[in-house]
Amino acid sequence: MNKIIQPVTPDGMIGFDEFGQLCAWEQDGEFKRGWHLKDVREETCIICGRKWECTSASLKDQFFLQAKECWVHESCYKRYLTLSEFDFWYGAICDARIRYHGLVEIPNQYHAAWNLPWYRAKLLDRNASFKLGTRKRVYHMQIELAGEPRYDRERAKAFLAKEDVTKHEDENGLYLHAWGRTKAKEYLKAFAEILGLPDPGK
Repeated sequence: MNKIIQPVTPDGMIGFDEFGQLCAWEQDGEFKRGWHLKDVREETCIICGRKWECTSASLKDQFFLQAKECWVHESCYKRYLTLSEFDFWYGAICDARIRYHGLVEIPNQYHAAWNLPWYRAKLLDRNASFKLGTRKRVYHMQIELAGEPRYDRERAKAFLAKEDVTKHEDENGLYLHAWGRTKAKEYLKAFAEILGLPDPGK
């Protein structure tokens, strides 16, 4: 990494090198690491509508949004993804007509895919919960049993046998990975059937 010869931030940790490339440096204990940045000082984040500030923290907070071919604040994009995930699970459970206590945010169990939060939904009609979260390209979906009554394991095994995905079933519950939101919605409805949940609309 080249030396900064024209600082642009007050701390001197971001600036241009001799080739006109914008560089960022960061102190990590005894070591110093550097990387190149996009000069986003004249850009506007389409998510929050704000420009970047001329500080190290702000200029490092950048992400190229491929779908829109523009730069956004990484922190804004993470908040957007988190809200989108919550909205999806909330709607999917409601669409499956499952009664539950609400979505409780839990730590990401995969530590990837932006490290988005996962969710646990405790059911009203069974001693069970759903654990739901994103795993890079798939959705992790799990039934966690907490006591009696149990579920129909034969029905659960028959359901899993039809799905060519990562999956597991035992006396404590089951999990599988859904490829896409359409499949995730389908699996939630199957979970309701496996658990014998009553339809609140009937």
